[in-house]
Amino acid sequence: MPNREHERPLSRTAWKPRRSQFGGEAKKAIWERDEGHCVYCGDRAVAIDHIFPVARGGPSIKANGVLACRRCNGKKSANIPIDALTRAFYHLLTKGESLKWIDEALANS
Repeated sequence: MPNREHERPLSRTAWKPRRSQFGGEAKKAIWERDEGHCVYCGDRAVAIDHIFPVARGGPSIKANGVLACRRCNGKKSANIPIDALTRAFYHLLTKGESLKWIDEALANS
């Protein structure tokens, strides 16, 4: 099957390449670690948010993903607000996650 990721769209809307996704094991681990709650506000989570956005060079690894509700995920978008970053990193550290990947992500952004 040919790779169609970079073909032109059929519609007139702006086309974006498919964003990087978390693998099945990472998704499961993130949902278990964060216990179904948004890391930013504590509400029921509906999605996995890249702490360091893919658009800014962030990897799709377990340590760069946290659960977020629809409101917080939309509010953060591809930005890196310091309060959200602080909450997410504090959460990861309390759960025993390593943050060594950050240096590489920053170097690639």
